[in-house]
Amino acid sequence: MWIGYDVKLFRGVTIGNGAVIGACSLVNKDVPPYAIVAGSPARHIRWRFPDEHIDFLQSIEWWHWPVMKINRYMPFLCSACINELRAQLAEDEQS
Repeated sequence: MWIGYDVKLFRGVTIGNGAVIGACSLVNKDVPPYAIVAGSPARHIRWRFPDEHIDFLQSIEWWHWPVMKINRYMPFLCSACINELRAQLAEDEQS
């Protein structure tokens, strides 16, 4: 997740994995995984990825991987190349 400068979060609000919160936003509701929100109060702007990519990223829980594995797949994780990540993971499992 990325939380911009001077964001205010209400107590009890949950920020989903991979969410982005714009600077100076006032977040008074839960933010779903991979959502982009901004404003005061924060409003949903768009999704970072299509639903199928979000479901995949949530299912692999890459944030629980060992650091070496994260480093190996970092180029995919830091891009929008989710299909390529899926293919590389499948290929690596085959070998």
